[in-house]
Amino acid sequence: MAGKRSPTPRGSGSPSRMQMWEMQFSDVEVAAKVAAKVDSP
Repeated sequence: MAGKRSPTPRGSGSPSRMQMWEMQFSDVEVAAKVAAKVDSP
C-alpha cells in the first residue's frame, strides 16, 4: 500500500475504510511500543 494521502480513496464512497486501516496500524504501533517498554523497563 502506498503512503499517499487521499481525501476520497478511489473505489470507495467513504474514507471510513482508510480510517479503519490507519487505526489498526496505529494500534499495532502502540502495542509494539508498550511491548518494548514491558520488555526493557
